Amino acid sequence: MTGFDWHLANWLLWCRRRDWLPMGHVSQIATLIKQAKQESLTATNIAIPVYEPQALQFNELVSRLPRRHMQIFLLNHLDKGVLGQIIVYTRHASTKYKLAGVSRTTFYDRAKEADNMIKRWIA
Repeated sequence: MTGFDWHLANWLLWCRRRDWLPMGHVSQIATLIKQAKQESLTATNIAIPVYEPQALQFNELVSRLPRRHMQIFLLNHLDKGVLGQIIVYTRHASTKYKLAGVSRTTFYDRAKEADNMIKRWIA
């Protein structure tokens, strides 16, 4: 597992377990994290440790992404997006790129660009 893959897996676990947000931390990510936490507290992932300092650092990197890349990153990895004021959960690829308002090719190009930006920042 590469550094990026480990950080991503740790961040996803952290996102799914969070039930609080730091003071003043209001963002699209924060809203999605609260929702993701409720759907994945299962016995299988509770036993897996989450390294909070690294997850917080990764979360900061995600929040530094340009808005269009961040939206696609969250749709691609958390299976969640924001449509107006509504949080939308989907695992269907066709729905993801329609929510992002881009073509399929553009969605996957931006997802790869977002991953690469974070990989460069981690290195």
